[in-house]
Amino acid sequence: AKYTASMPYKLLAFTLLAACPVHAVRAGYELPSTVHVFYAADEPSLDGLCGSMHSLLAACSEPHRLIVHVAVKPVSVPVFQSRFGMKDKMNVVSTVGAVIQLHALNMPKIEEVMRRQTNYYDERPQLMDSVEKYARFFIDTILPDAIVVYLDTDVVVQSDVLPLADRLAFSGKTMAFAVRHLARHVSHSCTHVPV
Repeated sequence: AKYTASMPYKLLAFTLLAACPVHAVRAGYELPSTVHVFYAADEPSLDGLCGSMHSLLAACSEPHRLIVHVAVKPVSVPVFQSRFGMKDKMNVVSTVGAVIQLHALNMPKIEEVMRRQTNYYDERPQLMDSVEKYARFFIDTILPDAIVVYLDTDVVVQSDVLPLADRLAFSGKTMAFAVRHLARHVSHSCTHVPV
């Protein structure tokens, strides 16, 4: 399905990915009662993550339908637990009813992917140690039978993500992307150039 700027759930100026398991795409598929939102974060991105999660929950029409998953390095779990008020638990219910759940990344799997990508990081060494960017490759192992909306930690959510996930459930597709219109957010010289 093509998502256009005229649709009520348009999401601007960020990257968003929703994925639906192939076996869930079938005629008569019912709307999921739960929509999973997935972030991968490291400690330096914690403030951005909190801002993104706040915007996600504020824009959501039914936040009780959301389970917000945050994948982190195992050594970072205590820092995230403390920030989210989880104490020794791996999940907490937000004040608006969304569940926030931490996942410790499987570091051997992540490191295997990183080893295969070393040539890319010869040119961009500052990204070499950022294992969180690889977590999106393992969403299906963390959430195998779910419709998942993937968000980067620097995303400000401007519209409800539920219609995107709900529409994907009925689309017959396994993946959807939101249209990104940067032209409205940059200089006037670019106002007619869709990005």
